[in-house]
Amino acid sequence: MMVADRIYFAPMEGITGHIYRNAHAKHYPGVDRYYLPFIAVHATHNMKNKEKKDISPAQNVGLCAIPQVLTRNVDDFLWAADELRILGYREINLNFGCPSPTVTSKGKGAAFLGLTDEMDRFLDGIFNELDRRGLLAASPKKPEMSYTKSERDPEESYAESACGQERLYSQSRGGGTEENSSEENSSYDNKICVSVKTRIGVERVDEWERIFAIYNQYPISELTVHARTMREFYNGEAHPEIFGEILRMTRIPVVYNGNVFSVKEYRELRDLFKSGAHFSGIMIGRGLIQNPALVQQIRGGEGLSAGNLMAFHDEVLSGYQRELSGDTHVISKMKELWWYMGRMFSDADKPLKRVKKAKNVREYRAAVRELLLCDILQTDESV
Repeated sequence: MMVADRIYFAPMEGITGHIYRNAHAKHYPGVDRYYLPFIAVHATHNMKNKEKKDISPAQNVGLCAIPQVLTRNVDDFLWAADELRILGYREINLNFGCPSPTVTSKGKGAAFLGLTDEMDRFLDGIFNELDRRGLLAASPKKPEMSYTKSERDPEESYAESACGQERLYSQSRGGGTEENSSEENSSYDNKICVSVKTRIGVERVDEWERIFAIYNQYPISELTVHARTMREFYNGEAHPEIFGEILRMTRIPVVYNGNVFSVKEYRELRDLFKSGAHFSGIMIGRGLIQNPALVQQIRGGEGLSAGNLMAFHDEVLSGYQRELSGDTHVISKMKELWWYMGRMFSDADKPLKRVKKAKNVREYRAAVRELLLCDILQTDESV
């Protein structure tokens, strides 16, 4: 597969947990990497039980899963990196892109982009400390030096880390011999790399130049760029033209993210950027939750149908019934999915209202059966 054809599934808190991820990978194959909902690291250096379960290798068998960390503190990041490395992860994704007020009010996520001096010190701190400990897959750039090809290139770091992470994926599916796996993995046992998910600014689109000049100084393995500012949240059009500018100036592999809801939109963006030397693929979030078959369809497979959606839906529902107590919690999780997936149906207002009003699983199932009798929009007709 060409690098430009890589497709990643963006994390979404409360939706893309291990139950959803495993069901999606089973029923709609084609996603190259699943990014896990962020771990919010606190000074107590404890993870919630829900977070521990979600990142457990036992819950991600057969998936190329990338954990994401939300923090602005060097020590907190290093603690999380150690915990994740022990579990076998070889890439850690930093969340500098979440626009949720509950996150940004603490100066984290996308709000960190407005604190560029602090962000610079943070990146310098984590890369230098990882390098000092012999855990970094590439040598960090010193703040006073310009990054040159004579040092370890970010692309080399990406190739090494991706190989290590995807080797874990291959082994979990039974690929390779034990002897080969042991020999090949020996060089990765103590190496990790750091990727970043970011936005292009906080208030204005022209903030990207200062932000990405900082990124360019460090051996970040990959940058996923949501082409909006923090203030734009998920509203209005994204700014692919800004991503194009970033692609021309960066020395780091970059992934596009933002407003991909159809095969047509995906292909237009891929074709627009694929000639870029550092273009690394496309990440899809809301578009994939809305249409779980989108990547499968992009790859030339079957689109969304009542049959494959029912099978996927039932597996997710069964998973929640096993883990959650009571119908109220279960159908609350499922209703959140229908806020997105309901847009794939035409003339479905009445059954969608019944889904929303369902008070127990029996009522909910009846409403879903009625909903699935409605016409499903073709991917490029969905809104």
